[in-house]
Amino acid sequence: MSIEDLKKARIITALVTPFKEDGSINFEALLKLIEHLLAHHTEGLIIAGTTGESPTLTHEEELELFAVVQKIVKGRVPLIAGIGTNDTRDSVEFAREVDKFGGFAA
Repeated sequence: MSIEDLKKARIITALVTPFKEDGSINFEALLKLIEHLLAHHTEGLIIAGTTGESPTLTHEEELELFAVVQKIVKGRVPLIAGIGTNDTRDSVEFAREVDKFGGFAA
């Protein structure tokens, strides 16, 4: 997806991150949620923003979340990675890490 695709998107959903009872990410529920949103006209997704529980996720969990969402979406809609932290240098470094995935805006 290109920046032009992102600019054309009219409905961009801030994706919640579903959890299991033990506090781990519920990837099965995530798959169902994403497919539901895409079936109902979502034209872009924001992953691991504050709505997506980014303050409660580890760095590794966020990277895994980005990888899994990208695999589920398969280029159907633009993706925005929530890479913001309370430290600008950390956010810049995180953006560089996410850039290696390709296909994300940040």
